Amino acid sequence: MLYENLIEQYNNLTDTEKNALLIYKSRLGRAINSLDNNSGEIKDIYEQYKKLIANPKNMFIAYTVFKDISFDSLDSFKESLKVVDKIVRNTTNKLTLKEDATIYRIVSIKDNEKLNSIAKSNLISTSLNINECSKFIISKDKYKTYLYQINLEKDSKVAICPYSILLNEKEEQLTITSRMDQEELILSKDNYNFKEVLSTNTKLESNNDINIIIVDAIKKEYNKSRKI
Repeated sequence: MLYENLIEQYNNLTDTEKNALLIYKSRLGRAINSLDNNSGEIKDIYEQYKKLIANPKNMFIAYTVFKDISFDSLDSFKESLKVVDKIVRNTTNKLTLKEDATIYRIVSIKDNEKLNSIAKSNLISTSLNINECSKFIISKDKYKTYLYQINLEKDSKVAICPYSILLNEKEEQLTITSRMDQEELILSKDNYNFKEVLSTNTKLESNNDINIIIVDAIKKEYNKSRKI
């Protein structure tokens, strides 16, 4: 019932907020998360989606979901994504958990990379469904996997989008689909401090190591009230 209640709250969002969340649920979400990292991935996504949007098959999405995304240049593309990022961050304050919840996040990185935090970007994608998270494990040599279990208290602020934009690469066509089975929750670092409670290592069936990290998401306004 928890996710169903969040959907009811989602339905009260403005069209602008819903549209921003849907953009974030497309591959453009990866570009948004890379805005502060000078990642070459943004350019790759820009070039791919500029071509897709020009395809007549994607006219509907081009003039609805992506109507405010500029593909005139890479710089204008980034600027329009910054607007979406701001809207999504604000929307992470609009939905409230009606009970305590446990959510999950998978991070797979190369052996030579260092895990600095729960996420590089401000926005954090998680799921109520641990089985959905397992789909993001990279079961290859020279990769390390981290599974975060995040404990959220009742009244914690989140955002959701029960829809996704899928790409049929063969047809070069974008479609909107309902993905309520993902039960994805979006958090903002603006709202939480993450306190590590426990860290342990185990192995997957593939024999890859996995580091399980349990953290409490502590609401920042709660921290402020404690200091007074």
